[in-house]
Amino acid sequence: ESAIFAIGNGAVELYYDGVKKLYTVSDGAITTGHHQLTNGNLYLNDSYAVRCGNSGDLQLYADGSNSYISHNGDGNLRIFSGGAESIRCTEAGATHLFHNGTEQCYTHSVGLKFNDNKKIYLGTGSDLQIWADGSNSYIQHSGDGDLFVQATGADENLWLRAKDDVYIQTNDNENAAKFIKNGAVELYYDNSKKFNTDSGGAQVFGVLRFDDGSSSTNQINFGNSADLKIYHDSSSGQSIIEESGPS
Repeated sequence: ESAIFAIGNGAVELYYDGVKKLYTVSDGAITTGHHQLTNGNLYLNDSYAVRCGNSGDLQLYADGSNSYISHNGDGNLRIFSGGAESIRCTEAGATHLFHNGTEQCYTHSVGLKFNDNKKIYLGTGSDLQIWADGSNSYIQHSGDGDLFVQATGADENLWLRAKDDVYIQTNDNENAAKFIKNGAVELYYDNSKKFNTDSGGAQVFGVLRFDDGSSSTNQINFGNSADLKIYHDSSSGQSIIEESGPS
């Protein structure tokens, strides 16, 4: 059985049990099978790569400034840990991130995308969460303190805009205010409607109260020039209806 061949002006061939396992070529060596290093390292000079695959699709190398893991063939570059996929890179496309083999998010031409029910967690205790479930989208604060939405720059405004209606609720699901598209504004007390606008003005459900007034403050005024005034003067204990317009 052959063990080694040394060919003049050519290759050196090494065999195991009569089967060729390694042979040299003009730019290095080619092996069949696997390599095992014990108590040692494999060193390559700068810009020389470890190539894997029949066409060298996967390359590992360093150029003296940076280190590279390069995939340049069919399929994707996939990184596994413990048998579960961790990262998948597609050529000229998305990079996918996994947790325990389940995809969580991926890059896109417009930025970073998360799959349905995959959340962005902010804060050490994950106090703030942002996600979509395929039907609705959510911004949820569930930790200590409050949730602030701020516009802090000079002369900046805060806009809350919807294509349809806007609802504000307290105590989880009690109505506090409703802003109806092309319709009413409704205000509530303890989930009971107390005030709403309509096409002709406004309507009050219950009692409308004013603090004690005077001839100049806390009045109900009627007319463009407030010609008619109604108020209660606490200093005199009188309720007054006052008309001050032209006779």
